[in-house]
Amino acid sequence: MMRAGRNIVVRWVLAATLCLVEGSRCAGAEPSSAGQIVIALRSRVQVEARVIRLTDVAQVTGGDAELRERVKALDLEDALKPGESLSITPTQVEFRLRLAGINVEGVSIRGTSIRVTARGTNSARGTATLASAVRTTANSARAASRDVSSLEGAILKAAEECVVAKLPWKADAVEIRLAQPLVRDVSPIENASGYECHAELRTAGPAVGRVQVRVVAEAPNKPSFDVQVFLDVRHFDNVVLTTTTLERGRTISTADVYVDRQDVTELTDYCSHVDQLIGATTKRSVRSLLPLRKGDVEPIERSANSILIKRRDRVKMIAKAGAVHVTVTGEALQEGRAGETIRLRNVDSNATVQGRVTGANEVEISF
Repeated sequence: MMRAGRNIVVRWVLAATLCLVEGSRCAGAEPSSAGQIVIALRSRVQVEARVIRLTDVAQVTGGDAELRERVKALDLEDALKPGESLSITPTQVEFRLRLAGINVEGVSIRGTSIRVTARGTNSARGTATLASAVRTTANSARAASRDVSSLEGAILKAAEECVVAKLPWKADAVEIRLAQPLVRDVSPIENASGYECHAELRTAGPAVGRVQVRVVAEAPNKPSFDVQVFLDVRHFDNVVLTTTTLERGRTISTADVYVDRQDVTELTDYCSHVDQLIGATTKRSVRSLLPLRKGDVEPIERSANSILIKRRDRVKMIAKAGAVHVTVTGEALQEGRAGETIRLRNVDSNATVQGRVTGANEVEISF
């Protein structure tokens, strides 16, 4: 499920643009009057694992006492998991003030971005588990993110690599987190030297969402370990969202939509490219800053004989398994019209597959 706090990032960008258009005060400027509220951002803070409020990350002074307390109580982010961290910028704070209906002309924000870390760990022993929040950006980055010299680190690394090998997406499109502490305590083995870890995916179907991996660690003349590792695997992709509320019957223009990268693990029927929607008409009202789904618009009328995919075109190949949709990039090996079945090549695995043309540069894979 997408985190509401993460989804609001795109709104902060829009708010920053609005500030420039309206000629609003930039964050960090000196107050124009003695009655202004001053928000002094700290550079680095630790918070409990709960919703982050403005008073947790800044000192709020000046202005009307009632308004000042209201500012202090503003929610900035959802609760962090133990050991998780994120950054909060002055622009984000300013946008949150706007959402609350507070006149930003009466507020002065001082300081730069804040690094916020949640207290606690994901380990039952109270020591930091190296895979508590690992964002996978590349194989080398994953390896560097944990101390594989310990047996715990080696087991977690093996589990993570097993999952990544089963996914059709590139590493920077995936986020993997430890879903729960290791069931078996391997802390007595501080040195992983001599151990070999063999990982096996135990979850049926696509390796997304909550995933179970069995890892067996063995070494000559040393105790062996059979560990169940539970991971939370999230898929990120570009998502088309609305810049404003779209009423039913509206013809979508480039000013009505924008693209943001979001967690799409449980999001279906979403669009990744604005060109799929420009010129289409909405079938229902869609609120601003929400994903615009294919089912929200009337299909753009095309000639029944028009070629939607040409040979050598890069296309989006979609495989469906129940509620999970897996999307990979392919290369068309032949041209195709709507409804036709064509051959394609998976650009990552080089495997040749067949799929039915469902739209411009979009194919549904057949099994």
